[in-house]
Amino acid sequence: MKYVITMAVSIFIACTPVERNNPYDSNGLSYEASALRIKLPLAKKTSTVVHRITATLESPKTQPISKDLILTPLGPATGIITTLKPGNNYTLTLQGFDTEGTLLFEGNSKGINIIEGDTTLVEINLALSQTIPKLD
Repeated sequence: MKYVITMAVSIFIACTPVERNNPYDSNGLSYEASALRIKLPLAKKTSTVVHRITATLESPKTQPISKDLILTPLGPATGIITTLKPGNNYTLTLQGFDTEGTLLFEGNSKGINIIEGDTTLVEINLALSQTIPKLD
């Protein structure tokens, strides 16, 4: 168990209108774009070794969109992926890296539905990829 810890992650998907259309929509269809708001709570011990967290959102109908989350020493890691087309079967993957770019943890959630004007709670179990000495 010392090689794997699991952190429950609460991620809110707030589907609110944004000002521009999805750049990946080549059909020129008119729709209200949505946004993915990510809030990842981190324990203080964990936040001291995590340098970068990347969120990647993809679906069978769109190209993957990646965003680095903003890390704060005492607060959660946060980020927003905007201009999403509402739809089904999205997958959100989170990966955390140290200062040398080594993968520390990752996890994903599949089958996410993004509905215009709605908010969805997504939980992701993040598993450590390796032992982190500073946490022992």
